Amino acid sequence: MLNELVDKIIVHECEWSEGFAENGRPLGILSQQVDVYLKHIGNFTAPDMRTAEEIETERIAAEKKAKERKYDREVMRRHAERKSAAALAQPPEIT
Repeated sequence: MLNELVDKIIVHECEWSEGFAENGRPLGILSQQVDVYLKHIGNFTAPDMRTAEEIETERIAAEKKAKERKYDREVMRRHAERKSAAALAQPPEIT
């Protein structure tokens, strides 16, 4: 029955919300767009049933999560720098 209603489905390429780091590592959240075309209707987009308060709460939570990820990346970068500096400062072991 569903095959009678659906004309085509287009699945787009995945995208990272924050792009890529300098080393090529993906950052952020992975998302993918899917378009569903119904016969006699065309591209169907489901309406957003959330209230304005729910949308604002989700936006604030997403911004907070992005700040936390940025902070965590900075902490890890500083940790890696200290670790590599310490490894360079120590003389090689002679066995």
